[in-house]
Amino acid sequence: MGGTRSIQFRHRVNNGLLALAFVLIIATSMVSVWSTNALGDSIDKVTRTNQVRDLIVRMTTALGGVESGGLRYMISGRSEYLMQHRQSLAEMDRLNVQLAAMTTDNPLQRQNLSEFIGRYDVLVERSRESLAMKRKAMEDGDEGTPLRRLRDGIGASIVQEMQVMLEKMTAEEDRLMAARANERDALVKQTNATVLIATGLALRSFE
Repeated sequence: MGGTRSIQFRHRVNNGLLALAFVLIIATSMVSVWSTNALGDSIDKVTRTNQVRDLIVRMTTALGGVESGGLRYMISGRSEYLMQHRQSLAEMDRLNVQLAAMTTDNPLQRQNLSEFIGRYDVLVERSRESLAMKRKAMEDGDEGTPLRRLRDGIGASIVQEMQVMLEKMTAEEDRLMAARANERDALVKQTNATVLIATGLALRSFE
């Protein structure tokens, strides 16, 4: 009689432990699903930050092309420099649109980009006036007026301001990258841990 009760007790204990194990497996699995989803979101953020950084690098290159192409054209009047200048301006315009779409989730970067685009508009107007002046000077055989335009330093000042703005935007993306990379690494560890726990409980429950 005592042996039967002992067996029944052990069965109840085992059944209780088995039920508890299933509950823990379900709970751990839910945490694992959450961790996996959070990890996916974190990886997406890191990827997005890298894409924004790449756009800023391309913008910096295009701005350099605008400045160097415009400067050389104003001095020499050669068409290839005019083409470089115009193509770089067009590239900046495209990049402004892409950056606007990629920074909608960051109020600080939206503000930085808004200020940058404001200076870009000033640069475009300055370019329009300078190119018109150069065309007229070439028609008139006037070499002095375009050079005086360059020496006033206004164009160079606009470009310098825009370079500082791009550096500011890069610094913000670097900050985000560090924070998001740390978040991603922590979630990788958490996801791995929850998967191991769930697997261990599952194996334990069937022993």
